Order: sequence, then structure tokens, then C-alpha cells
Amino acid sequence: MSPCALLPTDPCQNGGHWTGTGCLCPPNVDGARCQFGASTIDITAELDPSVMLLARVTNRDFSEDMRDTSSTAYRSFVDEFSRTMDRIYHNVSGYRGTRVLALT
Repeated sequence: MSPCALLPTDPCQNGGHWTGTGCLCPPNVDGARCQFGASTIDITAELDPSVMLLARVTNRDFSEDMRDTSSTAYRSFVDEFSRTMDRIYHNVSGYRGTRVLALT
């Protein structure tokens, strides 16, 4: 009898599938282990009446009052963010604006 080697668990992340030699990543995910978001994302094939998006904003400092939807800080940030998204996506067919659900 020869020694038995344990097979590693699936090392793929973000919905990737281990093929035995590498990870097969789902759309919009890249990296050897599907650990990164793709540098370009084709959303036309997945566009529905609404798209849920989690965004990380790195050029602003978060303050606790931004959790409060009635605060000036929250409203100011949401207004600026929405205007920015409108400028970026105004030419996308079907785009109807941005609705911020929460800031954390």
C-alpha cells in the first residue's frame, strides 16, 4: 500500500471553481484564486432593473454621524456621490440614478 496524500480543499474564492489545476473564475473576478475584482466589468449581460453595488470610497474620511440618514454629513456625502455616479453613468442605457442605502 502506498501512502495516501490529502487533497487540498478548494482554494478558489468569490465563487471560483477548482478544476484540479487552477481556478475557473466567475465573470467579473480575476486572480489565480479569484481573489480580485476584474479591472474591467461588463455589466451589460447582467443588467436588471436594479443593480446592488457595494462601493469603497477611499478619498473621504468616514465619521459616525454619516451613519445617520438625517445628518448633514450623510446628506452631503450622498448628494456628492449621486452626482458623481450620474456623471459616470449618464450614457448607460436604462440608468435612472443612484440610491444610497447606508454608509458604514
